[in-house]
Amino acid sequence: MEQNKIDLIQTDSPKTQSSAGVNAESFLSSQKEGSSSRFYCDALYDYSINNVIGSLVPHLITLVGFSEIGKSTFVSSMYHELMINGCIGEYQFIDSDTFAGFERRAYVRNAKISPERRLARTTNQEGYFLTMEFIKGHEQKKLIISDRSGETYQKVYTSDLNAVKKDVALINSPHIIFFIDVSSLMNDTEFLSFKDSFGLLLTRMQQADVFVNRKTLDILFNQSDKLVTDKQKKIFEENAVTIKQMIKEHGNISQEFNIISNRMVDNEGLNNVFKYMVSSCDAFNEDVVENVDWVSSFLKD
Repeated sequence: MEQNKIDLIQTDSPKTQSSAGVNAESFLSSQKEGSSSRFYCDALYDYSINNVIGSLVPHLITLVGFSEIGKSTFVSSMYHELMINGCIGEYQFIDSDTFAGFERRAYVRNAKISPERRLARTTNQEGYFLTMEFIKGHEQKKLIISDRSGETYQKVYTSDLNAVKKDVALINSPHIIFFIDVSSLMNDTEFLSFKDSFGLLLTRMQQADVFVNRKTLDILFNQSDKLVTDKQKKIFEENAVTIKQMIKEHGNISQEFNIISNRMVDNEGLNNVFKYMVSSCDAFNEDVVENVDWVSSFLKD
């Protein structure tokens, strides 16, 4: 059974069934939006995350990006690294409150579904907080990743300012990583459409005071293997400068990465992001004040 899980997570090419023989379409049909069925240890919501914080203030990293750009694939790749090696760099992985949430993303990442039946990888109804606990030396570290659906950012947050204002976790998150699909910057036609939508999202986030408090802002360009020709690379580099300037209007960019989120073999760039994310816990993991509503409180002044 354990080998089945490993085979499933490692697979780069989509397939109709998992190693355990579960049909992809049947599985996702049972998990459609509005379904009340949830897995034990699934991804968590705002109202439930406080129950698993424990004695440490965790470091919350919020992944921001549109649909089908690889956020959940990235998360499942990180989970794969932990399951195979038991660590990321010098940080030993010891536990998670959301194993089922990770497993679900790993499964959907590898499931081949006909276009007319395909659902968003992370639906609006699905929990989005994923937890990881590590030991570094004698110190315990807790990392929480917010993997909200790209559909929420693309269709809801760009049009509904009140929805952004209600996202307390996003507003209070000390660390945001912007996911950008390389293909949206490879030609000018697609870029103009993406630029408009991304600019609107940034405006809504600013209006909701997401950038008011000091935050770590990073940018991650995913699927960099799509840049094949010199012309594509030139257009991408020019458009990437524009996107970075748009983000810089709201704060300094701390780190920039180019990755392939579903390629685990010989992918130094991907592992560098994992190490960076986990090591960022060092500055944030402190004792929790008793009875504090963690999600509704700013984590760092």
